[in-house]
Amino acid sequence: MKSSDLKEYIVEQNCIDTILEDLGCGNIVLHGGYYTCSNPDGDNKNAVVVYIGENLTVVNYTRNISKNKNTTDLFDLVSFYKDCSFPESLKY
Repeated sequence: MKSSDLKEYIVEQNCIDTILEDLGCGNIVLHGGYYTCSNPDGDNKNAVVVYIGENLTVVNYTRNISKNKNTTDLFDLVSFYKDCSFPESLKY
């Protein structure tokens, strides 16, 4: 399965909040077209924003989750929190 297919599945099945919860994020709130939450080890309720869409773009305002990319996605967030590679984040 390609990562784009997996992203599509995650959006269609409304799994974003479940994934964030499983990663340990807190204060998960849906705001229409995006989710906000805190980092697993933080208390800033709006530290992480996950935009619902084909790219599942993520902005983490308090952590540098990817040093070599301009934009990050849900798989980058999983890789950062779980300290794993991209292929491992897809399996997660």
